[in-house]
Amino acid sequence: MRRVSLLMLAAATSVAVTAITVWLVVAIVQDINTGRRKGDELQTEVRELEQLRAFQSALFIEVGALPAYLVVPEPRYVRDYEVARARAAAALEQLRALEPKTGEEAVSLDQLIESYGVLTASARAGMEILQGNPQEADLSSASIGGFVEEFDRVQAAEAALSAENERQVVELNDELRAAVRERSQVLLVLVVFWSSVIVASAVAAYWLVLRPIIRLSHVARSFAGGHHAARVPMSGPRELAQLATDMNHMFATTAEHARSLENEIRERGRVAAALERTLESERELRNQLHHQAFHDPLTGLSNRARFMDRLDHALARRTPQAAGPSVLFMDLDDFKSINDTLGHAAGDELLRHVGDRLQQCLRPADTLARLGGDEFGALIEDAREDDALIVAERIMETLRAPFTISDREIFSRVSVGAVHANGEVTAADLMRHADVAMYVAKNQGKARVVAYRDEMEAALLDELALEGDMQRALERREFVVQYQPIVGVTDEGLNGFEALVRWHHPTRGVMEPEAFIHIAERIGLMTPIGEWVLREACRSLGRWQHRYPKHPPLAMSVNVSARQLSSAEFADVVSDVLAEAHIDPSSLILEITESSMMIEGTRAIGYLQTLHDLGVRLAVDDFGTGYSSLSYLRNFPLDELKVDKSFIDHVAEAGKEEHVVRSIISLAKALHLRIVAEGVERNEQLEILRAFDCDEAQGFLFSTPMDADDAERLLASGERGSRMAA
Repeated sequence: MRRVSLLMLAAATSVAVTAITVWLVVAIVQDINTGRRKGDELQTEVRELEQLRAFQSALFIEVGALPAYLVVPEPRYVRDYEVARARAAAALEQLRALEPKTGEEAVSLDQLIESYGVLTASARAGMEILQGNPQEADLSSASIGGFVEEFDRVQAAEAALSAENERQVVELNDELRAAVRERSQVLLVLVVFWSSVIVASAVAAYWLVLRPIIRLSHVARSFAGGHHAARVPMSGPRELAQLATDMNHMFATTAEHARSLENEIRERGRVAAALERTLESERELRNQLHHQAFHDPLTGLSNRARFMDRLDHALARRTPQAAGPSVLFMDLDDFKSINDTLGHAAGDELLRHVGDRLQQCLRPADTLARLGGDEFGALIEDAREDDALIVAERIMETLRAPFTISDREIFSRVSVGAVHANGEVTAADLMRHADVAMYVAKNQGKARVVAYRDEMEAALLDELALEGDMQRALERREFVVQYQPIVGVTDEGLNGFEALVRWHHPTRGVMEPEAFIHIAERIGLMTPIGEWVLREACRSLGRWQHRYPKHPPLAMSVNVSARQLSSAEFADVVSDVLAEAHIDPSSLILEITESSMMIEGTRAIGYLQTLHDLGVRLAVDDFGTGYSSLSYLRNFPLDELKVDKSFIDHVAEAGKEEHVVRSIISLAKALHLRIVAEGVERNEQLEILRAFDCDEAQGFLFSTPMDADDAERLLASGERGSRMAA
């Protein structure tokens, strides 16, 4: 506290000395201004004296010439004297106009004015004499002696006035210099004292205040640099010491906060690491989304968007010298039946397995894509025109092996359309052409490869037109049922018929099932068409049984599609049809293809068992062209087995088909199934079948399909064997 009081006293003294110094400077400036003003007044008086001297000289000259004028009164002298008198009068007036004076100056000035008055009066008297008026002249004033005496007195007065003025100027200057010198000395002493006080105050301020603050600043910078153990020395005034104490406390608190902050930083580091992991997850998610945008989520293959993009790039890279790309458009055959019977999970698993096998058939540079549903596309880069067909055949061979789905063996076939980029085509053109070729493969019987040709597009348009016509064919009753006889192999007796649907197109004529059944399946008309055929066939059978009761019991075979078989209402439909036709259920034989039963799997057992419980017989159609599995022959409730025409065609050639047919018949006999041979056209075929103990046969050898009226006439005639066709 004492040091602070000393500092305050030094500051107050400095302020006082500064005020006194300022006052002295102001006083010196005022003295200088006063001396300057008096000097200006003396200078004014000197100038006035100089003017008086000039007037005096003029008067002396003019009055001094007065005696000459009196002696020689010439006119020119009279004129000169008049001028001299006028000037003397003017000088007198100027003297009287001077500022009033005091003391000796006033006396000298009054004497001077009086002397000038005498001179003027003398000049007036001389003028009167010159003008001839001596009686009016003041001769006493005009006497020469008086004039000379007055003149001397004027000069003496003037000299006294000038001396007095000069003395006053000298005294004034001396006084002014003495005052300035005296006050300058005082000012110098004060300046020296003030400077000493300021220097002392500065030193005291540095030592008592600034130095502790600097040390505090150094400690603060050291603390800020990470040296948290730094502390402020306890020195300086009590206030600064208290400040140091507070600062040390603050440093300690800050160090504690720093440790807390370090812990928080470590915690935030862990949070940042977690955030980085989150960001990495987001990056992975973006990559996954990007992958999903261009890949099929089910199979992991490219999707249609990526396939089209790769195809566009392949077309853009094409040069006249290099081979262009080829495209394969693939569609699984009867895939919808797998979804309808085994469920979508099994269908999805089958698609994944198919995708894996297809990928094995392509090169790494090629692109395989799932285009949607059961459709796949393959882009073959830098391919010759035949390369696509070679790859397609490799695919067909790869898919011949069965797939294991849910512990079941499933066979899947594919229809392939192939096209090569020739000429100026776009990606959309190639896809359309490959799609057209694939549809042609479907129409030709499925499970095959078809290369695109320009005329196919017109054929596809024609098929689209046919689809439109089929939508109205049922309403217009354009479908008809024809019947092909089924005879016993031993006696060639008529045992029944197979109902075959035909389409009487209004412009195309009679169309075989091969020309339109695939269209009906594609557009969803197979079920209503199949139900209509079933009703017509049973109605005809009921009518014939009623009209020809003595004929051996006839059977009617009707084909059933996989879609009909998988329908929950199909058994009820069959039951209603049997009731409407009034026929024995055992006289109805429902023919089901191998593929339909294998696609349905265990569900097919339930469907077939329900139908079998109605009393109808069940037959496997086209045996040998599909799965030919012993397991379903043993497990399914079957009654008949029909051998496909493709085996019968070559049975008489003593080749492997003969052994296959013999084996099939033997297998069926072992399972207690009746055997029906399809497509028998020659007698030698019939003889071999008879030798193999085949039960029944049908084909052109016995009769072509006929309408209901011809079938009824055949029943009425009682004809047998080959004679039926006549």
